[in-house]
Amino acid sequence: MPPRTREGSAGLADAIKRRRHELGLSAEEAARRAGVGTKTWFRYESGSSIRNDKVKGVCKALSWPSLPMQDDATVGCDEDFALLESIDGSHEAWSPVLAEMFGRKAAVSFAVGSDILLDYLNEDLGELAKKPAGSHLGELPCSWVADYLPQQFLTRYTYEFVFRLRAALAGYRMRVHYGREVLAHTPAEELLVRLIRDFSFDSIEEWAPKRGDGVSDDDWWQETEGWRDWPEDLCDDDDLSTCLDDMRWVDEREMYHFDRWFEPQFYLDRR
Repeated sequence: MPPRTREGSAGLADAIKRRRHELGLSAEEAARRAGVGTKTWFRYESGSSIRNDKVKGVCKALSWPSLPMQDDATVGCDEDFALLESIDGSHEAWSPVLAEMFGRKAAVSFAVGSDILLDYLNEDLGELAKKPAGSHLGELPCSWVADYLPQQFLTRYTYEFVFRLRAALAGYRMRVHYGREVLAHTPAEELLVRLIRDFSFDSIEEWAPKRGDGVSDDDWWQETEGWRDWPEDLCDDDDLSTCLDDMRWVDEREMYHFDRWFEPQFYLDRR
């Protein structure tokens, strides 16, 4: 997807500045947390638009679940929701299988989530490329994906790993677009499905038009029963969640240990 922006406004700029002061952050600290330059942060506090792929970082820096809705920011949300309606079979991550099994909204969800994930991986790769060889995501001031990965293996998330995960995502997108077989065969692909699901569902909720009380008015997305079920169908179960539990140690003999993430282990008879 091409970069989109969340329209800036005087109200949003003031809210960002006031929140930064509430947290006791300097502009430099807030910018570092958000993964942007200090000059860019000052532009946000002056009412400039925020690139959509930077919104998550701004919210993370300010401990906000989402940007406050401003009256003059609704245009940007309307454009985002219109984007959901415009995605079709020409999109490189469109899955005819998901569209056939779960409806158009499932295919749109996969396309949106995988686009966002691809953007985030590219951002982290760009930052790791500036670091010495062997640096990992935990050493970045702000990583887009580190918090979504099993923390037991944080120091293993090097440039080479993120590059390989991005390659796995590209291959998976191509497979679901051109092939009839969309199941996740490796722990890495199950992880990709989970990330795609989380990013797409969060974005759809954020981009849906809001009622006057600020609640998502996403009935258009909810009226088709079962469209959210596609992640479970691709993975069959949620065993991956066991290695996302930061209080549990994943033994090297287990299928979800980091060293086995890219090994084909599931649905081998369907490959």
